[in-house]
Amino acid sequence: MIVEWNAYRYTTLKDKDGHSGVALFGLSRRAYGDASTQFLRALKAARPAEIDALAKYPLPVVRVND
Repeated sequence: MIVEWNAYRYTTLKDKDGHSGVALFGLSRRAYGDASTQFLRALKAARPAEIDALAKYPLPVVRVND
């Protein structure tokens, strides 16, 4: 068994010609087998801190190449 929890941030991008796109910055947590039950039990308490850390983390610089 595999369980997974994901959180995502999206930001818009523009290249030098004005074309736009979207960048995704995300966090994934997984548990496998017997660890799945404990993972799911702890998730409710862990989610707020994980989401806060993702929100505060500086987005990486993304350059759009032609």
